[in-house]
Amino acid sequence: MGQIEGKPYPERWSEKERIPGFYKIQGGEELDEVVERAGKFLERIIKEHIGKTVLLVSHDLISQAKITYLLKKPWEHMRELERLKHTAITIFKIDNEKGHKLKLFNCDKHLKV
Repeated sequence: MGQIEGKPYPERWSEKERIPGFYKIQGGEELDEVVERAGKFLERIIKEHIGKTVLLVSHDLISQAKITYLLKKPWEHMRELERLKHTAITIFKIDNEKGHKLKLFNCDKHLKV
């Protein structure tokens, strides 16, 4: 997020300005850069943990970037994803030969028990 990392959104920003991808905050990243960074991270994790179960925990934006990368979608896809619920679970079956499969998306049933 650049200069605003860890700071609340200023009240003077319009809703459009709050949506990532409409502009680049000084020192921050565009959405395509976030997806690229997430992809590099995921490729390293996949390579280091072949055939293993891995749990990744992150905030909404980077989670959306990881989902977008694994689905091999362009960065604009992030805007099409529904907002991820707090503590929601998304599960992928990683398969470098046949393509990654989305098994569960944005599930929060564990909160309703």
